[in-house]
Amino acid sequence: GRTWLPMGRWGCASCSLSMMSERFGCYRPPEEIAGNPNHYTRRGDIVWQNVEFGKMKFEKRLRYRNLKAIEESLNPGKGVILEVNYRTHYLLGLRKEGNDYICADPLGGEEVKVIEKYRHITGSIHYVEK
Repeated sequence: GRTWLPMGRWGCASCSLSMMSERFGCYRPPEEIAGNPNHYTRRGDIVWQNVEFGKMKFEKRLRYRNLKAIEESLNPGKGVILEVNYRTHYLLGLRKEGNDYICADPLGGEEVKVIEKYRHITGSIHYVEK
């Protein structure tokens, strides 16, 4: 984008979007997403509604925890990125397991139980299939 922020330290949103694009069948590598200045503000904040490609379309951004919306977006034809710890980290939601959500975590590249590991879901970003 328009900043000098390093991908390794600040790239969790780009990596989560990349993983989501693969699930929608329109894969874009994180470097391509991060390299597009239309996807980010000058401060490095992602402009979620500007990130659409192939079969993947922005639906909504929630700045609070809404478990019903998260669970709905885990269904086929939809996707959700979970924000944890007040905009400090983003993970791709995969499925619900008990009272927790299994997510692909760009930090470490593993599947994690998001509430067990990060404790607080503080928002979510929702995409749908075009």
